[in-house]
Amino acid sequence: MPMGPAPLGFAYFVGVKLVGYTAAAFALRRIYPDSKVAVAKVGAARTAIGLGAGLAYGGLWILLSSKVFRTQDPSTAYLLGLLPVRIGEWLLLLHLFFDLSATVFVP
Repeated sequence: MPMGPAPLGFAYFVGVKLVGYTAAAFALRRIYPDSKVAVAKVGAARTAIGLGAGLAYGGLWILLSSKVFRTQDPSTAYLLGLLPVRIGEWLLLLHLFFDLSATVFVP
């Protein structure tokens, strides 16, 4: 049995994410009125960032979860680990398109 969604299901998932992130970009444009970037560009970038980070996190989880977590249902640990990833994605997006004076990657 294959893991993950069928190709059409994955396309629907990406489409819904794209629409949602584009709507979020519209709201962010109100918070950052000096930004002139197109909301569709921000939505597409956020979708791409999310897909890349999600695939990387999922792959890392598959590799490490059986060695680290000995419980039958490690979903709580999975979601807690995903939280900083999602926060980082949004900070990166804000840095790239909206708040250029802020630096995200300061040691």
